[in-house]
Amino acid sequence: RLCICQIATPHRVYIFDALRSGVVDTLRPALESPATVKVMHDCREDSSALFSQFAVRLAHVFDTQVAHTLLLEQQRHPRPYQISLNELLKMHTLTNEKQGEMTTRMEDDANVWFYRPLDPELISYAAQDVMYLPLLHWLLCDKLGDPSGSQVLLQSQRYVDYADMNTHLASPKAVEKRGLRLRAMLATKTESSLYFKLNLGAHRQGAATRPDAVSRYDGMKCGDVAECWVSAWNTNGHVVFLERIESLSDLPVPKINTRRRRTHLRTKV
Repeated sequence: RLCICQIATPHRVYIFDALRSGVVDTLRPALESPATVKVMHDCREDSSALFSQFAVRLAHVFDTQVAHTLLLEQQRHPRPYQISLNELLKMHTLTNEKQGEMTTRMEDDANVWFYRPLDPELISYAAQDVMYLPLLHWLLCDKLGDPSGSQVLLQSQRYVDYADMNTHLASPKAVEKRGLRLRAMLATKTESSLYFKLNLGAHRQGAATRPDAVSRYDGMKCGDVAECWVSAWNTNGHVVFLERIESLSDLPVPKINTRRRRTHLRTKV
């Protein structure tokens, strides 16, 4: 659940309490404006939360995760990868000084952002989480040789549209059904496996690990979306294993019970 919204300008940072009624609606015009660039890092879960909780549709997003991926591709990196905001800041000699301390605190208490009033340390962390985004935006555009950031804005739309993925599923648990069709966005590539985001909560992800399953995703880049079906899942359901659908013949054949049913008719004369 979205608890706060942070907005940084070149000179000031604002923290908004998203749990208070009407606050996000006040921000709606700016968030949905096609004339205002929103610089965000990996906006996928934020886009999903804003849409599902408040019916807010983000527009004109410059995603620094997307910019990082494009930069790696431009540098012909053999395996572009996803990166955390703090790691990306460090690459550009910037850092959130509260990152380590607050990460431990959030791991110890998953509800830390729900408590009111907000702890001053959390407010400081939240402010630092966005205060460098305007500068990072400029640095990434400069390195990409794209002063307007138009290429990143175009590619970032896929991350915004993540909010629409798999909305036909009533709950994350509903994914545990063999043969279920869904859409999966490629998030990470390793030497032997692929991992996908599914828009089913932070603790559900898709995976392809068998060599033959992995090979079917050849040519896909991070951020690309594939039509898939569920072949299995692990014991806690946090990972679902996916097979790519390239044609109807890729779908599993349903098992049909061919046992004949005997029908008894009784007549009266």
